[in-house]
Amino acid sequence: MRSDLKLLADETFDLLIVGAGIHGVCAARAAARLGLKTALVDCGDFGSGTSANSLKVIHGGLRYLQHGNVRRMRESIRARRRFLLLAPNLVRPQPFAVPTRGVGMRSKMALRVAMALNDLVSLDRNAGLHSGSRIPAGRVLSAGEAAAIWPMLPRDSFDGAAVWHDALCHNTERLTLKFALEARAAGATLANYVRAERLIVEGGAATGVEARDGLSDASFAIRARAVLNTAGPWWERWARVEVKKQPLVGAWNLVVRPQWFGRYGVGLESEQEHRDTEALVQRGRRNLFFAPWRGGTLVGTVYEPFAGDPAEYRPARAAIESFIREINSVVPGAQLGWDQISLLHIGVQPAAPGEGSPEPDKHSEISLGPVRNFFVVKGVKYTTGLTVGERAACAVAAALGRSSTLSRDVPTVRVSPEDVHRRAQERNISLPPPAFERLAEQYGEAVNEVLDEAVADRGATLYDAPSVLRAEIRHAVKRESAVRLADVVLRRTDLGTFEPPLESVCRAVAGEMAPLLAWSPERREAELADLRSHYSRLVPGA
Repeated sequence: MRSDLKLLADETFDLLIVGAGIHGVCAARAAARLGLKTALVDCGDFGSGTSANSLKVIHGGLRYLQHGNVRRMRESIRARRRFLLLAPNLVRPQPFAVPTRGVGMRSKMALRVAMALNDLVSLDRNAGLHSGSRIPAGRVLSAGEAAAIWPMLPRDSFDGAAVWHDALCHNTERLTLKFALEARAAGATLANYVRAERLIVEGGAATGVEARDGLSDASFAIRARAVLNTAGPWWERWARVEVKKQPLVGAWNLVVRPQWFGRYGVGLESEQEHRDTEALVQRGRRNLFFAPWRGGTLVGTVYEPFAGDPAEYRPARAAIESFIREINSVVPGAQLGWDQISLLHIGVQPAAPGEGSPEPDKHSEISLGPVRNFFVVKGVKYTTGLTVGERAACAVAAALGRSSTLSRDVPTVRVSPEDVHRRAQERNISLPPPAFERLAEQYGEAVNEVLDEAVADRGATLYDAPSVLRAEIRHAVKRESAVRLADVVLRRTDLGTFEPPLESVCRAVAGEMAPLLAWSPERREAELADLRSHYSRLVPGA
């Protein structure tokens, strides 16, 4: 259940963290492990903002070869390895391919050198990893082998392919939630739907925030010796202290129903001009990435300058139409139309320096705010969210005169579909075969809690979503702080992130939640209406 708000109001914490995206939850996890009395709040649900809207790729920094930036590449390689180590069910190795052609930067020779350098810089990429989580070496394929990857491309557009591996997260929402739950298990106090409205400053130092409960509308103060702002594009809107304004970009990906390139993620060059200000060698054109995901394809990422309320951002229809044309020019056999697009994934993040920049900032930053004991995280990559969050927690601990040395990671055991099947049988629960793989991916070792909950109804599933257990919904409310219908549909289960679920499914979920949360019939209908409103922003053409 959601944390007791009385505890937030009555206690004085060592550290209060505002913003429960990937950086905030990882900072809370680290701070609690360091022994700091930690609180974490968010105006929405855990991971409901920009962290929920990525291309799902956990990058190893291959593109930094183009920048000659080995330090940042190494940071990404270590970050990818830690995700594979700590979340082996949610994060898996993923092959990617780009076409080779002719001479120059895209030639077989140039990309063979790039693959070799990538392998050299990442020699320790598999240290401590389970065999199923290890990243293979890069390689270059012949034209015939490459043709099997992209049959929709003209044969004269490639003479081979360069293949490398990164990692793909099946469900970034649950990965963010995993770290939030680990923060709570380490002693942190967490509360979603608690809005920070103003920084409390006393004697020139931050001493907490004025907050408001988004469910009851009650206002109260949360006291802390230090405040860490991880609210991303929202932070300037609540702190109410004088700061240099951070420019923003809107970022979005398309979710399309066809899985165009089989098991491969693919990078393809478009005709659109692009200049990377940090690259030593310019490609001159934008790369589009296609990631296989849940039987379809994620395509992106598109960036555009944005100013305003991040909660209101949505790309214009003309921009989506332009991107569809660009995709069809890059993949002539795709013939992508509006009817093949199931959803938009939308986020807002810091922009690169320069007025009206259409590019995202590439540099995360941890800084002191304008008053003492107020720290600000500018996070720019999901991949390094764990690392940056931990650095922020360690910086606060050092400033408070506490230990800033974290213990080493303990590898997480990977749970197989066969393990889930066996554990279900031990509880006399009969499940459809598709549920075993889904439950293993979603929950890992926490699947035991879900199966324990499922004993009450012997593993009953949703009628129109037969691989999703009704017990998952109850588990989300009882153990994972789900208090809104959207929390379950969008972030605790995978019911609604590929495409909007059927109305019957949404009603079944609401029906399961209602008695646990004492919803009236009117409240249940309001939750359904709010979910429909949410999808009206994310469904192209709506």
